[in-house]
Amino acid sequence: SYYCSCLNGFSLNDQNCTDINECDTNNGECEQDCINTIGSYQCQCREGFEFTSNGRSCTDIDECADKNGGCEQICNNTVGSFQCSCLVGFTLTNDAFCSDINECALVDNRCNHDCVNTPGSYHCTCKNGYYLSNDSHTCLACEFGEVINGTTCKVAALPTNIGAVKNPPSSIVMALAISLGLILTKEEAAIQ
Repeated sequence: SYYCSCLNGFSLNDQNCTDINECDTNNGECEQDCINTIGSYQCQCREGFEFTSNGRSCTDIDECADKNGGCEQICNNTVGSFQCSCLVGFTLTNDAFCSDINECALVDNRCNHDCVNTPGSYHCTCKNGYYLSNDSHTCLACEFGEVINGTTCKVAALPTNIGAVKNPPSSIVMALAISLGLILTKEEAAIQ
């Protein structure tokens, strides 16, 4: 007499051995994907995951831990993946790289006079005879008889000993100070 038997991973049907699909029962105890093979099976982790020590469970890969995920500035790890992002003042290009936003070219450019773009930011500047207010955007005119000194206006120091001219400043001294650009005339102040 004789009897038939099958190797592990196969079941006996009459006198034939048929492959058992281990994945049909509880997904082969695989956490993610189960792949049936002839006489066996194997667990597989999806993209962005790797096996834990038991060979059946999967854990998220922190792509940001390796070379910042290839991101130029900021890498944000997500479950099974990651996303690149940029610092304020930059925009994401080609999914990984950041390029400067030219805030001065935007429609909502808030500079009252001139805008200077800088990497990741910008700042406002004012034309001659004006100074930048505390809001860092608005330019205010110096008053008549004042000159710009860096970022603020101050009363012009007029020369009082030109030739025979003495205090108070004569119209000649005022005209000289105006022509040298030390102070603005009322007309110039009104125009600017």
